[in-house]
Amino acid sequence: MFLRFTSRTNADGAVVRYVALAHNRRVDGRVKPDVLMSLGRVDQLDVAGLRRLAASIGKHFGVEQPAGAAPAEVVDVRTVGTTWLLDGVWRRLDVGAAVRAAVGARRFSTGLERVLFALVAHRAVAPPGGPPAAEWVRAEAVVPGLSTMDDGRVRRVLDLLADAGTLARVQETLLPAVAERSGPLFVHTVRAECDDGEHVVIGLALTRDGIPVRCWGRPVGAGDDTVAAAVRDDLLRRHPGPVVTVVERAFSGADDLAGLRRDGGHYIAGMRMRAGDRLVEAALSRPGRHRSVRGNLRVREIRLDSQDTRFVVCRDPAQARAETGAGYLIATSDPHLSAEDVALGYLHLRNGRDPGTRPLPGPAARAHVPVWWLALLLTRIAEHASGRTWPAIERQLGRVAQVTLAGPGGTVTQTTPLCPEQAAIYQALSVQPPARVTASAPGPRAARGRSR
Repeated sequence: MFLRFTSRTNADGAVVRYVALAHNRRVDGRVKPDVLMSLGRVDQLDVAGLRRLAASIGKHFGVEQPAGAAPAEVVDVRTVGTTWLLDGVWRRLDVGAAVRAAVGARRFSTGLERVLFALVAHRAVAPPGGPPAAEWVRAEAVVPGLSTMDDGRVRRVLDLLADAGTLARVQETLLPAVAERSGPLFVHTVRAECDDGEHVVIGLALTRDGIPVRCWGRPVGAGDDTVAAAVRDDLLRRHPGPVVTVVERAFSGADDLAGLRRDGGHYIAGMRMRAGDRLVEAALSRPGRHRSVRGNLRVREIRLDSQDTRFVVCRDPAQARAETGAGYLIATSDPHLSAEDVALGYLHLRNGRDPGTRPLPGPAARAHVPVWWLALLLTRIAEHASGRTWPAIERQLGRVAQVTLAGPGGTVTQTTPLCPEQAAIYQALSVQPPARVTASAPGPRAARGRSR
């Protein structure tokens, strides 16, 4: 008897694998496999129960090894740990359903949903200078539910995302799952480089935990101030909570800051802590004690006479600038934000980054902005839930691999065991780790390579 694996390709391109308990019998002189019991879909299999059954059989009847059997050979190794975690967060948010509702179920099949996830995972995981997404999926990474993809399906997904209204509808659907309805949103801009040397200006709206809930891409050549103003005005119409624009004071004049207070908006502005600036010296000369608010972050609030602007001194040993060693002086026009929220809002600007530093593809840069945003959304959720930075998560889960072994008895695909640190990351995000055994096939003629 042996486990017999079969697969079926649905109309949308998704591959579903099934497993059954079978044995061979001879019919008219030919060997024919006969199914004794269907065990169901591979992705829903009780692997732990099968292992217990195998252990029980070995305990009572012993395990025989074929005489002179050749050792198994490693025929395929692919990384799985990080993509598996991202897929767990993706499914928990139900991003696929949000995109399907935005573009229409007939246009966005299950197969295209997997291609979109692969593009997002590639942006978050693949190293700079690495292979393009299609090659990465075919040769280097395990993307659950997708064994291969071609450039044609990638173009179809990007065409669907090119419409600015699609991104807005997806964000509106996901917002309740990732942000407090009345919590503050911090707005700032980042510049994403394109591979043709140009840049795309991207406006971001972040929660106090750094989760990006809104994203606006503007054509190459748009100014940061223009994008920030458009983002702010859009949020003031939609969001019931505070909307605060975060800027560097050195690049914003008094008139610019006054404009950010229009229609009930407010600003947070980082100020250079340099000698000679009377406002800075007056703020720093005020006595007071710092208090710890989150991790290593320490803040001190300062109010000056005849000033309607509040000041916060922020110190974070992990982030403080080497040239000052003192952290940051931050000004805000919002009278209600806590000192902690003021510091966090500014640090989101200082620490804003693209997950994966590869340039956006120039000809389709606008369509890649949603991919960029979704990658940032998943990685920030992982950081917040696990209490680890994304590079630290990548270092740990990048060591988790799927290994395919082939030998006289057939092939088997196994996942490397998890260390306690890796298991803790999955547990922190409530994501079930990949199964230890994901596929197997009996006999010397079993297909070599990874089995989906």
